[in-house]
Amino acid sequence: MKRRTWVILDWVVLIAGYGILTSITADLFGTSSLLSRGIALIVWCALYWGISTVVMRLRTNQLAHLWQLADQLGYGPAELKAKSTATYGVIDWSLSRPENLQFLPRDIVVSRLIKQLTAEVRGEQAGQ
Repeated sequence: MKRRTWVILDWVVLIAGYGILTSITADLFGTSSLLSRGIALIVWCALYWGISTVVMRLRTNQLAHLWQLADQLGYGPAELKAKSTATYGVIDWSLSRPENLQFLPRDIVVSRLIKQLTAEVRGEQAGQ
């Protein structure tokens, strides 16, 4: 999906999730209660923050695994650029290192590269 589609979907989930929580808390505390809307907002923000934190940690771990494989094979940003089918440049790949994370490639690109590099590592280990 395109980035714009993800942003729209993200906003729909944010609004719909808050609406669902508001209706649940309205049943518990009353429909016109400011308390019910406040509780719904706090709970939804905490849930959304927790989910985004977990997703970011998973993406960071996946990038760390990719760079571990690349370092094992002696690959740098230029080799990752050549192996990936994405349009990311060498600078983008160098900014995706976990110790100085400033760029996150798409998940599908990272997982595809992990599969390729894992196969290369296995091939090197089998050849030795």
